[in-house]
Amino acid sequence: MPGCDAAARDADVTEPLPLVRRTRMSPSVFACAFVVLLLVGYLCGWGGFVPQSGDWHKHNAVLHDLIDCPWPVVYRNRDETSLLTYYVAPYLLPALLGKATGSFEVAEVALGAWNFAGLFLVYLGCVRVTRASDARRQLAVLVALLCFGALVAPGSALVARLYPGIPTGEGHWFAFTQAHALQYTPNLVQLRWVFGQALGTWACMLLFFEHRDDIRFYVVFGLPVALYGILPFCGVLVLMVSYAVVRLVAGGDRRAVIAAVFSLENLLMTLTLGVMLFCYFSGNIFSSKPSQLSLRLVGYSGHWLMYLVFAFFSFGVWALLVAPAHRRDPVFWICVACLLALPFFHLGAYNDLVMRASIPFLFLLMLMVDCRLFEAGVSRIVKVALCVCLVVASYTPVREIALNERGDVVADLTQAADGYLSLGYSANRSLADKPEDLRYNYESYDLEHNAFVRLLGRTPLPQVRED
Repeated sequence: MPGCDAAARDADVTEPLPLVRRTRMSPSVFACAFVVLLLVGYLCGWGGFVPQSGDWHKHNAVLHDLIDCPWPVVYRNRDETSLLTYYVAPYLLPALLGKATGSFEVAEVALGAWNFAGLFLVYLGCVRVTRASDARRQLAVLVALLCFGALVAPGSALVARLYPGIPTGEGHWFAFTQAHALQYTPNLVQLRWVFGQALGTWACMLLFFEHRDDIRFYVVFGLPVALYGILPFCGVLVLMVSYAVVRLVAGGDRRAVIAAVFSLENLLMTLTLGVMLFCYFSGNIFSSKPSQLSLRLVGYSGHWLMYLVFAFFSFGVWALLVAPAHRRDPVFWICVACLLALPFFHLGAYNDLVMRASIPFLFLLMLMVDCRLFEAGVSRIVKVALCVCLVVASYTPVREIALNERGDVVADLTQAADGYLSLGYSANRSLADKPEDLRYNYESYDLEHNAFVRLLGRTPLPQVRED
């Protein structure tokens, strides 16, 4: 089914997946994309060749623990024993190399290579689903993939002017307070800070964009995203359930839709990987946490202009420009509705829910932008506006990377952000000197009641981690 077809889908939901459609790419474009994306990975800190973002302390700690400890990783810190409960998929293969070689540095370079392979495949997938059939369009897809995101610079400047007392934070924040933490993260910034959540979710969205009517494969497409990030998985879950409901109520063969939902593929994936992941993450998700880390509703009394500015500059301008081509596409309206609703929720110390659950919706919007650029009959004004927005959107992430590069020491391969060494040093709920997110977000406690430990049928050997 054509990915860029904005008309309502009437295909039989029980049809098998279509054969792969090939898109030709010249060796010069292939080489150009390869080199550009390799440079992007390097500048984002993959491999530790340039200074890394703050989140890499956590990424490297997980990598250390997967190298140094038996799997599953269990910590004993003073009087508490806990299970590492985190999205580990991006780290597993590099950690195996680290175990085999006894070298963290080898594992980190392997992680960078693994990320690059994922990013390059995502780019090729974007070329395919948007039908970028010539060199000009294929290069445009590359530019859009790297430049797409919120128009942070004008939006945050306007918020600062309207609300002088509210800090807009640094980098890619529109507002950053205890009451309002607003950020829809640009693609480049995602690659620098949360590469696993981005790449895993983007790959899933490429499948969904082209095969949205193959409901019998939804669990196969979507469930693995949980291994790359629970919050992006929540966005994927809402998207797929919403579209399946639309198909169910829109008429047509409703029995076929229901049969597709409960297909053998969906059921087998749910009863195998789904049960395992539920047991693994439930010990963390359903545990009690401090109120500041828990889910709460956000009010905008006296701050409605801030919300409207955020909605317009973070995704609204893109939605307005692609709406004429996708006004009859339920996926477009699901994305818009979810992006409008997310800022009314707050979860985590930095409101990770808004930043990460938005990833699937923003990526689909980017694909729609690509399609709009390639659409025949679109006025030059619209295409120029889209290009201008891409330039404006790229300013903040490019500036962030450029400022970071000023601290780079060429040929220094020890620039990794590796201050934690292990998450086990924070794995005790009574450690008041450790940040709350480190004590609660990455571990499951009370292992005597843990479903995953019971599923294993044994108590894993804990690794002592004490200050």
